Amino acid sequence: MPGATPEPPPWHRLVERLELTGSTRVIARNCEWRGCRDLEVSLVLDKEQANLFNARHSERITAALRRELGDERWTVVIEPGELAAETPAQREARLRREAHAGAVARLRGDPRLGSLLERFAGTLEEESVEVTSGVTTTGEH
Repeated sequence: MPGATPEPPPWHRLVERLELTGSTRVIARNCEWRGCRDLEVSLVLDKEQANLFNARHSERITAALRRELGDERWTVVIEPGELAAETPAQREARLRREAHAGAVARLRGDPRLGSLLERFAGTLEEESVEVTSGVTTTGEH
């Protein structure tokens, strides 16, 4: 429809494109997307991160969003509070845990490794398993 505001990409993708650094990046990645109305983005900051938050973070996130979306009319409102959905930081941690669990399961299911472990009375130290290639934290392959 003419004049309609385009919906920005999903927050977990958008926040990584905003070229934020330091505590501003930490704040943005710990915010949950609550919605977008007209040209205003509403975010809820995980209350566990609220002690790091100040107005300057909102200004920096708004400026970065404006640059990324190419429109100076965008605004960002950030309110500390209870989360109802996953933040980008939580999503990344979950995807890393899932990738690690998958790697451990593949190793445990590998008959060659099982044979070696049995032969040498070895054990698989799960915490030492590192996912190094072929896995992304975007959830997209």
